[in-house]
Amino acid sequence: MQLSTPREAAVPPTPDPDLPGIRELVDVLADGLGESATASVTAVEPGAIRTTVGQTASGRRIRLDPGTRARVTWRNGQEVFGVSAELVAVHPGDDPEWELRLLGAVQQTQRRDAVRTPLQLPVTVNAGREDRTGVTLDLSEGGARLLLKDPPVDAGGVVPHSSGTRLRLTIDLDGTDLADEVRLIRRYLREDGYWEVSVHFTGLTEQQEDAVRRRVFTELRVLRSRGVI
Repeated sequence: MQLSTPREAAVPPTPDPDLPGIRELVDVLADGLGESATASVTAVEPGAIRTTVGQTASGRRIRLDPGTRARVTWRNGQEVFGVSAELVAVHPGDDPEWELRLLGAVQQTQRRDAVRTPLQLPVTVNAGREDRTGVTLDLSEGGARLLLKDPPVDAGGVVPHSSGTRLRLTIDLDGTDLADEVRLIRRYLREDGYWEVSVHFTGLTEQQEDAVRRRVFTELRVLRSRGVI
């Protein structure tokens, strides 16, 4: 009599250690947009990942067409990794998703490419004359997006608008002043006349970067627990 052998239980696939895990937050920067979005990973497959549709610092969902290329970055422990990807499909529904095909190998990136989060903190900006106050719209270890009602002016009374312009920025990081010379990356035109810009940090110490990173990931955990992202 032939004995039947027990059926082996299905073994779930081992997660790729080089890719972000399920529900991990990633930063998606699409080519040509100049504005990154935060998304949550929903599935990981060989050579591809699926994420929720990315949201900007203001909570607006980014609209991308299939064929768009983007840079995807995420944090694994103390390191930041990134990979180029192409959007191959947008899956509609109550919680629409992006399907991204990975283009090439995962690479460790510079700390300035770290994940950012929507976050409003008081700021002071000086371009050469008096201080101007406003808030951050988003924040990362690499820089911030700022919004001021009254733009700063340089010593000649001119509002900065050129990429590369140096500014003095102070952020109230939960009661601790974080001061740095920053470089203007981009100015965004607004109908309400407010001054909205992206800036890049140039001189943060490692301790200051760590403080910013802790604040960013604390905020991301709060947003995720509320179902915002």
